Amino acid sequence: MSQSSQSPVPPPVPPPTNRQQIVLRCQHFISTAIIRFSIWIVTSFIAIFPAMAASHAKIKWPVFEIVTEINNARVFRDLYFSIIIMSTVALTNILDNIILKGRQRGRGLLALVTLAVCWFVLVLVYGTWHFTDLSTVHDALPKEDLLVDYAVIKFVFVTTLLTEIYICFVHET
Repeated sequence: MSQSSQSPVPPPVPPPTNRQQIVLRCQHFISTAIIRFSIWIVTSFIAIFPAMAASHAKIKWPVFEIVTEINNARVFRDLYFSIIIMSTVALTNILDNIILKGRQRGRGLLALVTLAVCWFVLVLVYGTWHFTDLSTVHDALPKEDLLVDYAVIKFVFVTTLLTEIYICFVHET
């Protein structure tokens, strides 16, 4: 067998440089962030869709106008239920991350994760209790109550988004 019929052996691939490693990590983080943010957007839409459909609310700005329209249609409890959905998703993401990553994190991150788990369990308990309480209300909520409940909804949605961002960072390390 002649030497010309053999395929040449490719040269060994050098390991990536620090710059290449940083670029690869950034690309991975961005793709993970886009996927997680997309899932968060879809989950948010699914969570608020029943209230918007029942009230025939249109998407408008500022968002409080949508909330007021949903409240005037007397289906605010359906919107409030969205915090239960969003908290459940965030809590399962955190627990899934704990299971996958185990105890690889430092104590500071463990404290943050513990705080987040406690927060979302509290939101689930309070949200379920308040949703049940809202189920007995057959009129539109007074503006003061509406503002407080809207603030809770906004805060829960923001914390769930921050949870997704945190999980993106954790997947990188």
